[in-house]
Amino acid sequence: MRAIRSAGPVPARLEHAEVGSPRSRLSDLWHAPLTDLPVRDEIVRQYVPLSAQMEILEAGPGNGFLAFRLARSVAAITLLEVAEGNVADLRQRFARVPNVRVVHADLCQPASVQDHALSYDAVVAIEVMEYFSDPATALRNLAGVLRPGGSLYAQFPNYECATWPTCYHTRGELEAQLREAGFAAWEICRLQLSSWAQFVYEWLHEKPIRLYRARKRSQRVERPQHYDQTWAGQHARGVERGKSLIHLLWAAIMLLMRLGGRVYRREQCGDTILGKNLFLVATTGEHHGGAV
Repeated sequence: MRAIRSAGPVPARLEHAEVGSPRSRLSDLWHAPLTDLPVRDEIVRQYVPLSAQMEILEAGPGNGFLAFRLARSVAAITLLEVAEGNVADLRQRFARVPNVRVVHADLCQPASVQDHALSYDAVVAIEVMEYFSDPATALRNLAGVLRPGGSLYAQFPNYECATWPTCYHTRGELEAQLREAGFAAWEICRLQLSSWAQFVYEWLHEKPIRLYRARKRSQRVERPQHYDQTWAGQHARGVERGKSLIHLLWAAIMLLMRLGGRVYRREQCGDTILGKNLFLVATTGEHHGGAV
């Protein structure tokens, strides 16, 4: 088995994936699901190569904003969501989008996605792995739905937290689970905003948002486990009337962040990976069996 470790050069295919990146349109200002600043979606734009023939699974899709754009760039996308309330919302939201389907399943349950074995070319999981109560089972399920040579693209904050069940102290812990899940190769990098993007993000998003949310702090769920429990999930309807203006503001901030070059930058990391924002690309072998 070949494990691509970030101690060496990261392959060129991760350098930038602008070709085939999620497409945006002017009409997104009023048609796209209301979302917070979509800065994490920039990870997909930079590092996930897309094509019109791909079939993708997005684990933990939130309100579906990323899928709303991804659907224009790929053949089909399946949204896998564990929260029943959000499943209903997503199904209603994408009822008229033929290449998007919503599946209710818990990746941490054995064989929960057995009907999807060898179904996808790629899995996207942005800020999801830290919530896995059983990461070994979840990774086996994710490996099982990938076709031979398919890849998992996952980003997650690898921090110790009482309400985040999953974290890894060393690279070896994570690599052992990837190996046991059935992945044949992987790359593990530290990911963070560039200096310019961090400056813009802090002053034009974080500080204003903190002031606004302070008014409703008593209603906030700390470290929510499901999208339904997040601040955005609970308050989106209350600001729906201003959706177009909010999206216009987010678009302006993202454009400003991109003026400094790539919004995210990768860094190699050693064996100690705790306390880092990780980006993982794990690929199945060409003769992958797909058992889940």
